[in-house]
Amino acid sequence: MEISSSYDRLFTNGAFQVALGEAHYNLIRVRAPGYFSANFEIPASHRVDLKLKPAGYVEGTVLDSQGRLAAGVEVVALGRDRTGTSNPRLSGGRFKAEPSGDRATTDAAGHFKIGMTTSDTVALAAADVHAGVAWSMLDHFQKTSQLTLRPWGRVEGVVLSNSIPIPGREITLWVQSGVIGLVLDYASSRTVTDDAGHCLLFEAVRGGR
Repeated sequence: MEISSSYDRLFTNGAFQVALGEAHYNLIRVRAPGYFSANFEIPASHRVDLKLKPAGYVEGTVLDSQGRLAAGVEVVALGRDRTGTSNPRLSGGRFKAEPSGDRATTDAAGHFKIGMTTSDTVALAAADVHAGVAWSMLDHFQKTSQLTLRPWGRVEGVVLSNSIPIPGREITLWVQSGVIGLVLDYASSRTVTDDAGHCLLFEAVRGGR
C-alpha cells in the first residue's frame, strides 16, 4: 500500500501512519495489488479506516520464440496513456522500475500473476534482455493466456545527403503508435552516426497482437 503526495510509503501489514505535519496535504492515495487504487481525504480526527474494492488479477504464461516456457521475464500492464507518463519505459531490454506499475515476473514454469490496481489496462507487455519482447492487447491475451516473445529487432543503416554520408547525426528509435502504452526510454534508444554515416540500433520492438 502506498501513500502519496511527494511522500511515498510502503506498508505490508495493512496499517499505516502519517506524521501530523503532513496532514495539510489532505489526501491519502492507497494502492495494493488486486485492489483498485483510491484517494481518501484526511478527516479532522486524523484517523480513517480505508476500504478498497477488489480489482482482480491477470495471469498467464510467457513462452520464448521456440515455444518453451520462459522464466524470469518481466510482464507489465499497459494503460490507455500513449504518452508514457503512467506506463513503464523499456530500457536496455528491461522495463524501468515504476513504483506504481502493475507488474510481475514469471516463475520457473513461465507463469505470472499481476494484481491489478486500475481498470485502465488495455494491453500486456513482456521483456527479457536475451529472449526478446512481446505485447498483446488484453482482449486477445484473455483468449490464450499466453505471451510469446519475439527476438529483439535490429535497425541498421547509413544517413546520406545528396549521396554523401553524414557523420555525427543523432538517430532516435520510436515505437509504432499502435503499440499502446509501450514507450522506449529516450536515452537508450538513440545513437549517433559514425564517420561513415553508419548507425546501429537494437531493441526494436516488433509487432504484437
